[in-house]
Amino acid sequence: MSRFRTVDPVTPNKIPQRRYQVLNVFYFRRKSSARTLLGICIKLGDRTWFRILSFIALLGLSAFLGLIGAYGTAAVVVSSALSQAVAWNIKIQRPPGYLSNNEAHDACMLVASHQNATEWNLLIGDRGIVDTLLNKPMFLVPSGKGVEMAASWFWFANLVQLIAMTFVAGQKGWDGVALVLLLGLHWAVFNIFPRSGLVHSWLQTEGIDAVLKSYEFGGRMAMMGAIQAFSKSKITRWMDDIIVPHPRRDALLSCIEGKAVFGPEFSESDQKRTQSMAEASLAAAQVLERDFHPSRVLPIPPKAAV
Repeated sequence: MSRFRTVDPVTPNKIPQRRYQVLNVFYFRRKSSARTLLGICIKLGDRTWFRILSFIALLGLSAFLGLIGAYGTAAVVVSSALSQAVAWNIKIQRPPGYLSNNEAHDACMLVASHQNATEWNLLIGDRGIVDTLLNKPMFLVPSGKGVEMAASWFWFANLVQLIAMTFVAGQKGWDGVALVLLLGLHWAVFNIFPRSGLVHSWLQTEGIDAVLKSYEFGGRMAMMGAIQAFSKSKITRWMDDIIVPHPRRDALLSCIEGKAVFGPEFSESDQKRTQSMAEASLAAAQVLERDFHPSRVLPIPPKAAV
């Protein structure tokens, strides 16, 4: 994690108090479809013949469990197989404008849980991707009689599985052992050999590459100044709800623009501190430009040190 800290003048009897800010920068870009193992598995799972074979395999497993007397575990497997078959037949539609945009420039959008947060997320890169993630619906809620029947089935399947697991617990025999082994196998498949999560699967399916780096700033003003300098925009209204318009803020922004306009209320120490903060913001913006330049961005682990 990179750290950007401004230095304030310290008097002997004054201990500086800081409220450190963490900035997570997400860079999104399109990528050409590459044949990766995860991508192949995702495409394989969407094949009709693979789904049919999976359904038959689960029914065969439930039949075997029934033959050895593990009726409760067999009921759990059957309800799971039928639920998967029902889910496969629900069509999820994407809304118009999904992952697309009408503007030529890239996005630069800042979000946080609230206005006084200490951790912020800056989403940059392809505007169609960022705009879809933050401002647009990503899917249309399906409707119709088929969807209502599917919802009724899922409710019934949950009830069946609850009754079956209660039956297994009451038996205290091989049925319980079979259920424990089945749950252990499920845990091993999805944890020891993970599928990298649904988000990673979505990125692979849509052909999106995401890079994340995190930075720590010594204060909010320095961080906002760095974002303003990095965005190369003259508009400052976006920070009005975070840092209210104030002569100190205006002076910082003027220093970032290279004008250094100070009012009569600024003492010499205030001017030096504001200029120091502006220098830190410009240095941080240069680091962001270096790390996220399109010709230099490479996939890296989250929170990598730079």
